[in-house]
Formats: sequence, C-alpha cells, structure tokens
Amino acid sequence: MPKQSFKYTRVASTRHWQTRAFNTITRRRVQSLAMAGQGQRASTRDPEYETRMELAVKDLADGTYRTIKAAAKAHKVARQTLSDRVKGIHKARHQAYKHSQLLNEAQENVVNEWLVQNSGK
Repeated sequence: MPKQSFKYTRVASTRHWQTRAFNTITRRRVQSLAMAGQGQRASTRDPEYETRMELAVKDLADGTYRTIKAAAKAHKVARQTLSDRVKGIHKARHQAYKHSQLLNEAQENVVNEWLVQNSGK
C-alpha cells in the first residue's frame, strides 16, 4: 500500500481536520491488522489453547495458583477469558454451541468409528 499524504484545510472549525486525521489513522490500523492476520480468536489459531485453558481452570481450583493472573501467565491464556471461565460467565465454544449441533456425542462416535473402519478399504 503506497504511503498517502493528506492536506488538511481548516473549514469551519479545527474539529474537521482532527476528525479526518483520526478516521484515516483508524482505517489504516484496521487494514494493517486485517493484512497481518490479527483479529482471529486465539482458540482458532492455536489448537492447544482450549487444553491450556482447561488446565489453568483446574490449577486454580486445586490451588496450584493463587491468582487468575498467575495461572493465565503460566498457561499462556487470556486473563479475562480465564476469569470469566472461573466465574462461569464464559463457556468453551464446544460447550456453548452444543444445543445447535446436529449430532450428539454418541452419534459422532458412531460416525467416527464407521469412518475409521471403512477408511482402510
């Protein structure tokens, strides 16, 4: 993306050029974040994230860590998400959307077994 130069003119007030400058900077930040692949959920980028989150919750429950901040730092998970999980506000994605799944867990297991048996043929 080529660097753009902007010429600001004072129209009715000083607020006009300040707003244009802020919008331009904000738009550039959003574009750069999108181009860098940022903005994705940590759970979709990192397959072990949910496992680490569950371990952090377990370690807090059994007293391995005294604070949420320490557990989050040790397990490399988001502090606020861990805090919400401990309080029961936030659920894991597979638990939160369980009601909208087409197959229950037993049916999924049957399909998986069938796929494993028939994949060798």
